[in-house]
Amino acid sequence: MDRFLLIRHPARNHYLLRPRSALIVTGLSWLVVNVEVAPMIALMIQDLQSGNWNHCKDFASLKGDVNTLGYSLGLTLTGYILPLLGLCAFSHQIAHLLHVQEKALQRRTTSYKRPLRVVASAAVMFLVLYTPYHVLRNVRIASQEAWGGLQLCTMKYIEGLYILTRPLAFLHSVINPVFYFLMGDKFRELLFAKLRKLRQSLQRESA
Repeated sequence: MDRFLLIRHPARNHYLLRPRSALIVTGLSWLVVNVEVAPMIALMIQDLQSGNWNHCKDFASLKGDVNTLGYSLGLTLTGYILPLLGLCAFSHQIAHLLHVQEKALQRRTTSYKRPLRVVASAAVMFLVLYTPYHVLRNVRIASQEAWGGLQLCTMKYIEGLYILTRPLAFLHSVINPVFYFLMGDKFRELLFAKLRKLRQSLQRESA
């Protein structure tokens, strides 16, 4: 949404682009996230108490007063599906605006293919890294239900696949800031300039 508004209102005349609005949106986002994870924290505490505080399980293996499957599906809806739909909708709007601007310019001194690639790459990265985790987490929780009737071997395979998707999902938090850092001309040029200076200084020292 922030990228869409920056393209739609390049002069920053939209109220959501003001610092005060950014602080309010950020605060509300943190509040929503903490409300969402509060039941998970309660489940973790109950599970630790039942295990004498010496065995910490992952979320998909927790048992407690909260309906784990229903809660997990709710997290998938609010923490994955809705953000994904928003990301796709705003990415589509960004692509539409860029195409309109490109057609409006008689002299095309600037290409819009690169920002389109950035928008598309961000959406694909979110989809590829998070989809396996959310799908396998819910499958893993459902496989432990009595009505599932799965064999122990099948449950172990599901658990193994789920474990593999966890670091893949959390990798998004590492790749995303680096991705946008390298996509920006200014930051990339500064980085390369620093690396060139470092290489030159090392060459002088070795000489």
